[in-house]
Amino acid sequence: MSFVCSARRLAVFLLVIFPAISFSQSLQSFRTLATFDDTGGYWIQYTSLVQGRDGNFYGTSAAGGLTGQGMIFRITADGALAVVHSFCVPPTNPCPDGYSPMGGLIQGTDGYFYGTTLGGGTYDGGTIFKITASGKLTTLYNFCAEGYPCTNGGYPSAALVQDRDGDFYGTTYYGGDFYDGTIFRITPQGALSKLYSFCAQAGCEDGDLPTAALALGPDGSLYGTAQRGAIDDSGTIFKLNKAGVFEVLHRFCVAGPSCADGAIPYAGLILGSDGRFYGTTAGGGMPAGGTVFNITEDGTQTVLYSVCSGGGGCSTGYNPVMGLVQATDGNFYGSMSWGASSLFEITPSGKWTVLYQLPTSLGDVSSALLQSTNGKFYGTTLIGGENPEGTIFVFDVGLAPFATFVRRWGRIGQTAEILGQGFVGTTSVSFNGVPAEFSVRSDTFLTATIPAHATTGLVTVTTPAGALVSNVSFKILP
Repeated sequence: MSFVCSARRLAVFLLVIFPAISFSQSLQSFRTLATFDDTGGYWIQYTSLVQGRDGNFYGTSAAGGLTGQGMIFRITADGALAVVHSFCVPPTNPCPDGYSPMGGLIQGTDGYFYGTTLGGGTYDGGTIFKITASGKLTTLYNFCAEGYPCTNGGYPSAALVQDRDGDFYGTTYYGGDFYDGTIFRITPQGALSKLYSFCAQAGCEDGDLPTAALALGPDGSLYGTAQRGAIDDSGTIFKLNKAGVFEVLHRFCVAGPSCADGAIPYAGLILGSDGRFYGTTAGGGMPAGGTVFNITEDGTQTVLYSVCSGGGGCSTGYNPVMGLVQATDGNFYGSMSWGASSLFEITPSGKWTVLYQLPTSLGDVSSALLQSTNGKFYGTTLIGGENPEGTIFVFDVGLAPFATFVRRWGRIGQTAEILGQGFVGTTSVSFNGVPAEFSVRSDTFLTATIPAHATTGLVTVTTPAGALVSNVSFKILP
């Protein structure tokens, strides 16, 4: 496939995912850290940054890089930007290392970053890869080896998630038995298994065209969203348990033509500290500006807020495409992607506050927010900056530093990987009050042995600057 065709396929995909991108206005404790250009990346969309062991942030750009086919980048908390990997270098067809990484990265427990590319690879159906912080990339899987229509899946557009078993799980936008996407599992060594093909039910009542990452539930099941299918093609929320049983938890637009419960969930779910899953829809709600909702493991869905329902209407933006992050204060933070793009906060009970409205020069927020262990939020915009191909920004609402985990569960005697800052000189680590043996690997990364008698709860790291408490509980597995 030619680069022209590659670019055209990306453009068509983006038009499906982002059917009406517009550009908007002004903000508060906000600072632009870096800007992109053609060689440094752009089209940073539908993804989020990830914090590495080294304290830096890593992300993907669906276009740009040395050949225009996308890249992986690193940025420090102070804004020093570097290209880690440019895809399709040297330029060959069909880009053996892939092109257009849409889904962002996750850090595995082995220290590698893992991700996907929308296209390219040996069969031009996209890839799954791992990469070191220094840029050594290894392709783990090439989609569409079985030929079109890619029964094992094709064109993955979402990030992966690592399960308790150490394997990774994800979705593809295309392929499967019915050509409408799949759920898959892949081992760190690259052995892939297809777990489910969407549109298996008549009328695609189970959903189709999944575009978002999966979430792991307390029960070990996988939870996710499909942006289309079911009632009026409005999308679904689903569950796949460890036995491989697929269940639709919610079909959007169940409220009738108004779709008061929401419609078209582009973003995935996140597990809240209360055990419920939280998410957004790009459409539906009253009056059809999108919604923020939660849903229980058994499928009880509650709309927390209908965008544009406030006194200002849609004056602060609409369509929360990028999803949510739960911060250390227990509240959720997100962005309006269209109209007057803005950053918002919503409490678990549904109290909505617009925190900051972006300048029109920066366009739309183009990623979910990441709360760094320094307490601040980091994200990207679609345009703007000196070049102007988009920016990376930091947004500070005054939340304190904290510690977090590469993986938030483990068994007694296993090693927990903890991220933070100021770790040099740490004097103690405790799991829900039980002291643990630990080893400081760097100022931003330490490991601790999960102690006997530890129970599920918060982890505290005592540093020279004070105690850092984890943002989430560490779950002790039986």
